Amino acid sequence: PVPEPGVVRGEVVDMGCYLRQGARGSAHQPCAVACLKRGLPAGLLAETGELFLLIPEAGGEAQVDLSNYAARLCDVHGDVVRRAGIRGILVKAIAAVPPPAPAP
Repeated sequence: PVPEPGVVRGEVVDMGCYLRQGARGSAHQPCAVACLKRGLPAGLLAETGELFLLIPEAGGEAQVDLSNYAARLCDVHGDVVRRAGIRGILVKAIAAVPPPAPAP
């Protein structure tokens, strides 16, 4: 498959807990951080409902600790790949999306 460059917005999840029990969100953040620090793979639950495996590219900004983004809404920049029914993003950069400002 040919990678497609793009930006995907979604929540960073640990794939183990998300696939096993659907765990996500701020209530699950401490566990997700611990799981990602232990080496479980990180995923991105896109706003579209699609789940992507996050694949850090060698070197550069993508070598950040993805546990810092656990349970946070982020924009992930990179090449989207699909193989054998699995979606992934070859991560070039990741940035947390600031929460919306409170209504006046």
